[in-house]
Amino acid sequence: MVLNRKKRVTYFGNFETLKKVHGFRRFYISPWILYIKIIIISLIFLTATESIVVKKHQIAKDTGFMLVMDSSPSMSMPDYSPTRLSAAKEITHQWIDLIGNNTLIGFLSYSNFIKSSVAPSHDHEAVTSELDKVEVSMSEVGASSINTAIDQSISYLMEATDGPDNETVKEKVIILLTDGLDQLSNDTLARAITNDVRIHTIGIGDTSKTSLLFENLSMEGVDEELAKHFKSDFVSSLEMNFTYLEEVADMTGGKAYLISSKEGIMKAMSQASLEEIYIQLNTHYYVLLLVILMSILELVAYSQLGAI
Repeated sequence: MVLNRKKRVTYFGNFETLKKVHGFRRFYISPWILYIKIIIISLIFLTATESIVVKKHQIAKDTGFMLVMDSSPSMSMPDYSPTRLSAAKEITHQWIDLIGNNTLIGFLSYSNFIKSSVAPSHDHEAVTSELDKVEVSMSEVGASSINTAIDQSISYLMEATDGPDNETVKEKVIILLTDGLDQLSNDTLARAITNDVRIHTIGIGDTSKTSLLFENLSMEGVDEELAKHFKSDFVSSLEMNFTYLEEVADMTGGKAYLISSKEGIMKAMSQASLEEIYIQLNTHYYVLLLVILMSILELVAYSQLGAI
């Protein structure tokens, strides 16, 4: 079109006179016309292929949860205010409120034995009641009972989700909050995998500060001999084995989270309970309407730039 306009000069001897009488508009090459054309073609393609899909995150439906919380002496460390356990309890309360009453939730706390437990149900008040009772006792020295805790949690989930009244429950999930080193037996891991129980692991505590915190940990009221025994056992297991927590999560189809702040606990628990869904949008009418509007805009742009 630019070339054609230049050639017109050869057909008119007095172009300046014509310009004064008729007026003159120069044709400008505008990238906006190209952008509009690309948008139109893209919208037509999306409509033709029905490929308009929206990704959305929502609280997992048809899922039974077991919250498994470490309440061993190391959870009394004050790297989260006021302590690791108190922070975990506070965030867990918030998570239960967020999850909604239509979801099965159970709870279990452990140290060197299972301290309390509630089978998964819709009675969330029973869960929060047991959660409030969980405390750290310095007398609970020794290897923690994580293997027993996970094994019992699997049993609870199987009983809760396999009954005739819970046929809609399709997913079984354990959310483990711990700061320890203890490991699961191969039998327990195999049982989780066989029964499609996903284990999300949340490693709590800033291990770089744990040794320093322990030096200032109050042992008031604890027998001197017991305190000495506690220190020898406890100091040897201060470092968290997060690599193993990652392996457990990976083998069972879960995710592992290493938390170094109180806010991170809520973020990890929320992500562990969300599911990703894809929604196919039925927007043909609106997309075609947009195509028409964009086409009109393209014509207006051409006319304003002197192309028509």
